[in-house]
Amino acid sequence: MTLKDILNSDKLVLVDFFSADCPPCLLMKDVLIDVKNIVGEKCDIYTIDQKKHSEVFNAFGVKSVPHLKLFRKGKPIWSYSGLINKDEIILKIKENE
Repeated sequence: MTLKDILNSDKLVLVDFFSADCPPCLLMKDVLIDVKNIVGEKCDIYTIDQKKHSEVFNAFGVKSVPHLKLFRKGKPIWSYSGLINKDEIILKIKENE
């Protein structure tokens, strides 16, 4: 399955753009695990490593990490750079179900 296939899903898709050597990104990992446990099947969550997939970062205009983008049917509908708490992420997912 390609990134395009994933993003074009009928489900909401949250993409976590991160770097393994970024301390705030590592904090977001636990937040996103909590988010997934709460929202369940309403939203798929994927992570993309900056060092391994810099072309994807460039394609989506991601300049800093951590960076989250929420997609519906291939289109970005929400974006956030920096640390964010799980409640705010869950609210955005619920607003866009």
